[in-house]
Amino acid sequence: MGKVRKMGQENARLVIGKARKVGQEKARFMIGKVRKVGGESARFVLGKVRKVGRENARFMVGKVRKVGRDNARL
Repeated sequence: MGKVRKMGQENARLVIGKARKVGQEKARFMIGKVRKVGGESARFVLGKVRKVGRENARFMVGKVRKVGRDNARL
């Protein structure tokens, strides 16, 4: 899907819209304004979503933030 380029040090897939890799690990940015703030792998799918915690997290819809430290599906 769309434009895929390698920007940072790790592998990153930037697919749609304004997506930047800010962190250090692998991140998949799918749709809309999405930034990786944390340090671990994260899948950002929809809307304005930021990873705040430290662990892997799947953020699916809308404004969702991970505050804890463990895996969480929001």
